[in-house]
Amino acid sequence: MRQSNSHSGRNLRKRSRGQWRWILAAVVVTAGLACAALAVLGFTQATSHDETPAPVHPFTASDPNAYTGTPTAPALPPSTLAVPGIGLQMPLNDEGTDKDGWLVIPDSDHAVHFEMTALPGAAHGTALVGGHVNYASGKLAPMAGINKVTKGMPIYVTDKNGTLHRYRAETLQNIPKDGLPQSYFAKDGTPRLVLLTCDQNSPVAPVWGVEQYTDFTVVTATPWP
Repeated sequence: MRQSNSHSGRNLRKRSRGQWRWILAAVVVTAGLACAALAVLGFTQATSHDETPAPVHPFTASDPNAYTGTPTAPALPPSTLAVPGIGLQMPLNDEGTDKDGWLVIPDSDHAVHFEMTALPGAAHGTALVGGHVNYASGKLAPMAGINKVTKGMPIYVTDKNGTLHRYRAETLQNIPKDGLPQSYFAKDGTPRLVLLTCDQNSPVAPVWGVEQYTDFTVVTATPWP
């Protein structure tokens, strides 16, 4: 598990409180026992600058649209995630695992598309995008804002070529990390985008043997022609 920014190439397998950790939780995605793994974790050590996101107000696919803004796509550079309705725009990295099977992760200013999942804009499958909820200072990172997404809010992703892919938010919920659906790693089925980060309002407790926030905040979105 390695931090991929220019400031650190160290191996982040530390189990001490307050370190970045992406924990490998095996999720079987094919009959051949291919596995994908992830868990986002922010810094859990208390600091004088700690912030806590507002509680999530969940919605489901059957709820009416609540977004009332103007659905105008912004001009975005390649490899960008943007949710204008919450003021989120951040670079998007494509990352996989290193030779030891640990996820390569960016810093808190970047989102990451997991290469083992479908590409944004793919005709089938789930494109899974994650990011850290906070910085080492305790200040909230950009991805923390997804807890403010409302039903029907536009979400935009550009790929490496600059092609824009448009989605609308369909569900918002908190999910226990040990209950993350296997379908989030599927490369077949209905196309969708999944955004996730830690739920910083959830307890800090051992999950997969490591002390961390126990839940994810998750947004699912469907293509918007």
